[in-house]
Amino acid sequence: MNSISKVLLLEDNASTRLIVSKALQIKGIEVILTSTLEEARQCFGDNSIKLFLLDVHLPDGMSDELIPQIRRLYPGQTHEHFLNSVCCICI
Repeated sequence: MNSISKVLLLEDNASTRLIVSKALQIKGIEVILTSTLEEARQCFGDNSIKLFLLDVHLPDGMSDELIPQIRRLYPGQTHEHFLNSVCCICI
């Protein structure tokens, strides 16, 4: 069974968002789709999110500014070793 059950995908390009989300869904992963920093922030607090896939360059800023917030909101769950933790990947 897949240990990542829910992913937040932050991607402003609709085609890329669709391709990545479909690939994850085929693997049985639930995907929350967002296209702006603000939409992503509105999903923070959902403790079932285990992976954040973040497009770096967005119309409303740079996604790497979210990483400190994610670390604060998911204390003890974000670290360099991703086993049983929340992972952020900036793409």
